[in-house]
Amino acid sequence: MTHSPTPGSSPTPGSHPGSNPGSHSTHGGLSVGQGGPHGAGAGQENQGPDLREKGGLRDGQLQYSQHRLYMQLLVLRECGDYQVIVEGLEKVFGKPEGLHSKEAHSTLRDAVWHPARTQDQNDPPAEPGAETLTSPTCFGGVVYADLHDPRGVGVLTFHTDPGFFVQTLRPVLNQGKLAECRCDAGMTMFGRSYGSGFEADLEDWLIDHPRRTVLNPDWPWAVWYPLRRKGEFEALEAQEQRAIMGEHGQIGRAFVAAGHVHDVRLACHGLDRNDNDFLLGLVAAQLHPLSAIVQAMRKTRQTSRYLQSLGPFFVGRAVWRSDDYRP
Repeated sequence: MTHSPTPGSSPTPGSHPGSNPGSHSTHGGLSVGQGGPHGAGAGQENQGPDLREKGGLRDGQLQYSQHRLYMQLLVLRECGDYQVIVEGLEKVFGKPEGLHSKEAHSTLRDAVWHPARTQDQNDPPAEPGAETLTSPTCFGGVVYADLHDPRGVGVLTFHTDPGFFVQTLRPVLNQGKLAECRCDAGMTMFGRSYGSGFEADLEDWLIDHPRRTVLNPDWPWAVWYPLRRKGEFEALEAQEQRAIMGEHGQIGRAFVAAGHVHDVRLACHGLDRNDNDFLLGLVAAQLHPLSAIVQAMRKTRQTSRYLQSLGPFFVGRAVWRSDDYRP
């Protein structure tokens, strides 16, 4: 299955849209030679770890960002009428306004976003709290009918402010008929978007890519699952890691290039109750390609030898979106 980045590699199924392959060998996915392994500039050694997301070269400079999108999947049981869920989410997001074209979606984004400028490689790390002060506001959700439970519903929500999930969403889910639904805590998944050092448009990858992937009405089927790799993989030499990920990535890129599968990749280190490392979302027009890519990747060394855990899997079909986006 699709996994975390390693030096000179990117998680799969597919390579990042707009990624910069030419930066892989020169920069290894990070700003090598800028004062430390995290890409901090000279004179930043005493300012603590650099927590910025890192992208590839753009206009000759490495990209940095404090922005990231958080996504949560809740699985609710005993919810025979998903319209109850929809009505609750519409209190948060409003009713969908219809399909947005690519241009209209970009215009809407520019109207509601106020992102900070792309940081220069010599900028010092932002002060504590800067993420919430400068991040663009981006939010939305999807409701899935659970393939495996006729009374089950998957509720995917996303926001640039992690406080949304406990301060805004939580009270809504505990009101009225929604409070009668039972949350299957063992199926809850939560993660954040991240840069792996190769993205040609880092801001798009961190915010726009996950949103437009899950909101596309042409891709209603979805499979979501967490994973954790074995420690043995991290102990391998970087060259060996790249070879293993290359085998894995070749399969994923073939599925993505053919338009069979589209993916969302999130990190969940320290955020997952079962101590998983990554959260993957695969979406498609049809269900079969989602099964086929999982089957194909079971044969790789990455999956067969270096995964400690994979799953549980949530499989569903979208029945409501807070917004529609079609490229």
